[in-house]
Amino acid sequence: MKKRVLSVAALLVGSFAVNAQVGIGTNKPNKSAELLIESSNRGLLIPNVALVDTKDKTTITNGNVESLMVFATKKQGDITPGYYYWNIDRWVRLTGDKDIPAIVVNNFQEIVNMEGDKVQNIIKNIVRNTEGNVIYEGDKFYHITNKDGKIVKQEISDKITVIEYDEATGDYIYYNENAVDRSGNIDKTKGVRIQVKQTVINKFKDIINDHTVQQHINNYLEGTYVGGNVYYDGSKFTYVTKEGDTKEITIKDIVQANETVTTLVKNGDGTYTYTNEEGIKTIIDIPSEFIEHFEKIVEQPVTVDGRIFKTVNDYIKYVTESRGGFTKIIYNKEGDAIFQEWNDIKNEWVNIDNSKFSRSCKR
Repeated sequence: MKKRVLSVAALLVGSFAVNAQVGIGTNKPNKSAELLIESSNRGLLIPNVALVDTKDKTTITNGNVESLMVFATKKQGDITPGYYYWNIDRWVRLTGDKDIPAIVVNNFQEIVNMEGDKVQNIIKNIVRNTEGNVIYEGDKFYHITNKDGKIVKQEISDKITVIEYDEATGDYIYYNENAVDRSGNIDKTKGVRIQVKQTVINKFKDIINDHTVQQHINNYLEGTYVGGNVYYDGSKFTYVTKEGDTKEITIKDIVQANETVTTLVKNGDGTYTYTNEEGIKTIIDIPSEFIEHFEKIVEQPVTVDGRIFKTVNDYIKYVTESRGGFTKIIYNKEGDAIFQEWNDIKNEWVNIDNSKFSRSCKR
């Protein structure tokens, strides 16, 4: 009888041990939990496993079980370090806050199309009710503001801007909304000058070397023939006369018609010797600053004694050829440029009466 009582007691104790909850760090585990861990200075360490990828079925030696959790320790394949659990046929990463932006970006199209247009409407509603946003509805822009704690959609009025062309300079002048009132009146002191011509001149090399610009120029010139211009069709050169007739010319003709050989040689005494296409030499004695800009100066138009020369170079050529001897340019005390020629009789340099040219070349 005694043995029977002990056996029953042992059986009851065993049954209690099998069905009781497990508490670690507490002797009163929650009745709803099979396992309760309590600690104020320790944590739960999930097994660290180096998963190969999200399809990895070999690293867990006894097979993957639904909801099995591990911590992936390193980046491999499509695995990045973090917590993963096994779901049906793959490892699924537990998402943290920092992962959400990348997930949204990578899956944005799929997200906005979920449940028809429900997600799209949610996003639109957020945009329409976020302070500082600008939205476009119909044909108008609206600015979202917060007035007395309420979201207000305020229409953005049209801005009036004006661009004027300055015929005197070739510039454009831009007036923004701050310079133009609602009636269109312009405050001339607030304009921004846009120097289009000067910009084109300064950047001409960059512009003309642009492939698109070159293509536009070629398209414009194609089929357009102007009298006097020379054209090349891939096999021969031709030009169009003023009467509209097409004439063929050779490379030799082009070179002989257009070739010019001029030189400007610096002498040891501070002067320069200019030799034109005909071999006629001109001694030039001018200040150093004039020399620095000589190439630009000789390409400028000049009027002398009522006669207009396209360039200073043309005038120098005219003087040297008409005088038939050596000439030079000097500056007098007033800073005027003076042409002189060598007088063989007096054996000295004498001035050429050329006051107008002197003033045009004045420093």
